Amino acid sequence: MWRVLADGTTGCADAQALDALRQETETGPAALRRLAAVRARGGCVTAFRVSEWRLLGTSGSLVRLAPAAGGDPLYFRRDEVAEERPASSS
Repeated sequence: MWRVLADGTTGCADAQALDALRQETETGPAALRRLAAVRARGGCVTAFRVSEWRLLGTSGSLVRLAPAAGGDPLYFRRDEVAEERPASSS
């Protein structure tokens, strides 16, 4: 199972939308409207650490994960998610 490392992490159905969110450098009302439009078009949602995900694939700095309970897959930045390793019994 995989999890996001921090609550409030953004995942998007469209990998290009995830990149576009990272590239916005301006602040202010116009920038917030652009970000909201990108999130909506890209199928972006906010993920939380409690959610479990299955790995579907990787591509460069992105990973594609699907909710373990079922649902549409999303792209996340690789540095914002981690695989949970089962505890080893020694």
